[in-house]
This record gives sequence, C-alpha cells and structure tokens, in this order.
Amino acid sequence: MPNEPQIILRAIGRLEQRLNEIEPRPARLLTIEQAANYLAMSTDTIRRMCARRQLTYVQTQPGAAMRIPLEALDRWIDSNSTRPLAH
Repeated sequence: MPNEPQIILRAIGRLEQRLNEIEPRPARLLTIEQAANYLAMSTDTIRRMCARRQLTYVQTQPGAAMRIPLEALDRWIDSNSTRPLAH
C-alpha cells in the first residue's frame, strides 16, 4: 500500500500533466547562433537550411531576425540520424 509521500507525488504528477494539457509550455526559440551551437554547425549552414525549408523557423516580418524552435532542431536530428541494423 502506498504511503502518504507516494500518494502526494502521484497527485502532483497528475496535476502537472493536466496543466501541460491545458496550457502547454511555449516553444523555446533559439537564435541562429544558438541553433548552430546546438547542432555543431556554422551559422551559414543553419541559414541555408532555413532558406531551403529544411528547418522550421519563426520570423515576425521580412528582414527580421529568425528564431528556430528547439523542437525543430530535435526533429531534424531524429530525421537525419541513422539507426542500427537489427540482427
């Protein structure tokens, strides 16, 4: 039988899950430089990838600074990663 601290921790976990469903956390937006550091690439490569629509980015108006959602970088890593062969 669970003790009181376990019951409280489970309740907190359920509340956090519900809060995230109701009000998801905003996407973390990175600068070109931060994105380049995250992917270990040059800023020119990140800009080319955005221009080729290989990365999702946010730009409030033409000529404004681009921001790249962290999730977009993680998706790019996943889609460009090799998987081990099954034996």
